Amino acid sequence: MLSVTALLSGSALAQDGDNDNSFVTAREQGVLYWKKKRYRVAKRSLLEAVNSPRGKRDFKTLYYLALVHHKLLQFGPTLTYIDLATTVDAGSPRRKASLKAIQEDINDNYSFIKLVSAPENQLELGTFKLKPLTTFLNKQKRRYVEHLRELHETRPIRLPKRLYLPYGSYNVSGLHVDLSPQTGNTELGIFLDEAPADTQAVVQSPGEGSSNVWWIVGSVGATAVVGIATFLILSNADVEPSDEFRISVRN
Repeated sequence: MLSVTALLSGSALAQDGDNDNSFVTAREQGVLYWKKKRYRVAKRSLLEAVNSPRGKRDFKTLYYLALVHHKLLQFGPTLTYIDLATTVDAGSPRRKASLKAIQEDINDNYSFIKLVSAPENQLELGTFKLKPLTTFLNKQKRRYVEHLRELHETRPIRLPKRLYLPYGSYNVSGLHVDLSPQTGNTELGIFLDEAPADTQAVVQSPGEGSSNVWWIVGSVGATAVVGIATFLILSNADVEPSDEFRISVRN
């Protein structure tokens, strides 16, 4: 009986060791791809790492996930991973300060519209029109908004969805919206349009799928593990601008 118990204990330890090795490999691959500026590939490796038991509380993994999503201009996940990183008792003061600077930069320049389905909307999947009414002097902001406009007129989404935009005025699906530090975040009920027949696949949330993720974040420090589910913060789903977009949000 003792030998069986020892065998089982040894197997469990071996499995834990394999899991740790897989976690470290995925994390370090993600960091390497980050340094090579291959941000999408880095994100895939880091998401694999964060789904391991150790990854959920590993500052380095959360730190680089925040940086990767920031580079991809996916602000919802960026803020999520920053929130999660602040709950971990690790990380250098320099790295924590860099995350705080990113968080403040996003909050100072961007807000989100929570797009929900209007009561009479009949489509579960469709496109919508986004028209900026503000002329942005900052080139990165201007290119970012233009990319979102083109993306959402051609690729279908599901609602609800969070859409991060620079402060300014917009026409979204025929409705006027003003975003400013004073107005805060906005919820908007919209009608979806039929997607073009030759449209690409659905725009999915970063990390959305059966293998991701397991927590909900409210405010800084408020973290609850809820089991493998959909995505980080309920419907906190950003679109995925191409890698050419780089964050530079000051006017």
